Amino acid sequence: MQRKPMSEETKRKISETKKKIQDLGEIRKCKKCHVEKIVTEFPRKKTLYLYQCKACRNNSLRKGTENTGRFKKGHIPKSPFKPGHSPWNKGLPATEERKKNMSLARKGKEIKPGSRKGYKAKEWAKKVKERDGWKCKNCGRLDKLHAHHIVPWKDDKHLRYDLKNGITLCNSCHAKTEGFQSGHEVSEEVRKKISETKKKKKNANSIN
Repeated sequence: MQRKPMSEETKRKISETKKKIQDLGEIRKCKKCHVEKIVTEFPRKKTLYLYQCKACRNNSLRKGTENTGRFKKGHIPKSPFKPGHSPWNKGLPATEERKKNMSLARKGKEIKPGSRKGYKAKEWAKKVKERDGWKCKNCGRLDKLHAHHIVPWKDDKHLRYDLKNGITLCNSCHAKTEGFQSGHEVSEEVRKKISETKKKKKNANSIN
C-alpha cells in the first residue's frame, strides 16, 4: 500500500519545526515548575519537544520506592517455561468429536443444531428480511428489524427454518405481537416465571 504524497503545507511545517529544534538557544518555560530552560532540557517526542522539563517528568514518573533488585541490569526472571519447552498436548491426535466440530466450523455450519443463535437461524432471518424488502410488514419501518416466527419456535421444530413461517417486523411491532409491552396479554407460564424470579431476588437480598 503506497503512502499519500505529502502536501506542501505539511512539508513547510516539518521544516519549520526542525529549524526550531536545531536552534539550541530557544528558551521555553516549564508548565510544572514555571522555570525558563533551554529547549534541550525538555523531553523529546519524535520531532517535537514537550512542555514539561525532564526533571519534572522524571519526578512525576518515580514513585519514591527503592529498587529492590527485581529489575536491575542483568536480572534473569524465574520462568517455568525454558527455551525449547514443548506443551504437553503437542503431537497428540485430536478426538473424533473435535475433528467433527472443526470440519463443521470450516464449512460455516453450526456445531449445536437447533440453536436460535446458530448459523441456520441467522441465514433464515436474513432470507426473511430480504424477501420482505428489508422493512416492517405492519408499519413499514426500515430500521431495528426482527424476523418473527408466525408459529412459535418451541411449538413446531419442522417450521423453524421455513421461510413461509417468517415475517419481518420492527422491534415495537414484534413486541406487540409477542406481548412484551405493558397493556398486552402475557401467558400464565411467563407470569409464573416472572414471579419466581422476583421471589428469588427478594430472598437473595434478604440473606445478604
